Amino acid sequence: MSNLPPLNNLRIFECVAEHGNFTKAGDELHLTQSAVSRQISNLENYYQTKLFHRERVGVRLTNQGKALYQEISKALDLIRASSEKLSNPSVSQSIRIRTYTTFIAKWLIQRIPQFQDRHPEIEVLLSGGLQPEDFEEETDFSIQFGTGKEKWAGNTNWFLFNDEIDAVCSPSLLEQVQLKNIQDLLNHKLLHSKYRKDDWKVWLKQFNRQDILDSTKEMTFSSSLLNYQAAVDGLGVAIGQIHLLQNELSKGLLIRPFNKTVRREFGYYLVQHSKKVDGNFRLFKNWLFDEIQKMQRF
Repeated sequence: MSNLPPLNNLRIFECVAEHGNFTKAGDELHLTQSAVSRQISNLENYYQTKLFHRERVGVRLTNQGKALYQEISKALDLIRASSEKLSNPSVSQSIRIRTYTTFIAKWLIQRIPQFQDRHPEIEVLLSGGLQPEDFEEETDFSIQFGTGKEKWAGNTNWFLFNDEIDAVCSPSLLEQVQLKNIQDLLNHKLLHSKYRKDDWKVWLKQFNRQDILDSTKEMTFSSSLLNYQAAVDGLGVAIGQIHLLQNELSKGLLIRPFNKTVRREFGYYLVQHSKKVDGNFRLFKNWLFDEIQKMQRF
């Protein structure tokens, strides 16, 4: 076996892995479905292993296919980025991304320095907003929140991670008033975010105790960012997005007194708005998925 596999086959493999479909990959690469299928079979013969599960609708990566995709996509992205720099040295090396202010402050901004250390030549331009409809203006990509059935789902998009929530509060709060069971919430102030007003109701449903909302003191904030800061400062108990609060939880600024996570039907998605996906964006996307893998081991 030669040191290098057929590079064109690897490009086709990457495209199929991203689309999960031979026909859609063929449309992007201007190849017939049968030509794509043949090249994938050739690659499987080369590696002497199955890379895709053929299903009734589309295909799905095998474990070996997933491992190959993670490495190959990074290598191809580096080739693309280097090629673009050589071909268009005057073109700005930047990526414009728009998303929710809370997502930037609590998840993205603390991780961006690692991407910049890895790729100092690429400038990441971040802008924040509160409403999804604001995200398509002057941006290449956005990070959206939803079920994947919203208007933006018509664009090319990638699922990032689920929305998982749990009750959180400052440890200092429990030094004043105990919080050992759900009934104890009646002795605490419940903190709400204007844009996530159903979080408490959804979380309490697992205990069949939505009635608690009728008997507690409450405080509502104009954003989740302010809501979480109020919890850190000991103003009350909030329902927090666990993936966005890893920094506060790991440092002990917040605790989860019940440790009862609810996974909602919502999640975060990376959505493409520009027509062309360049090598810089692919480098960013792969880095983003690397960070999500690290997060999920938390």
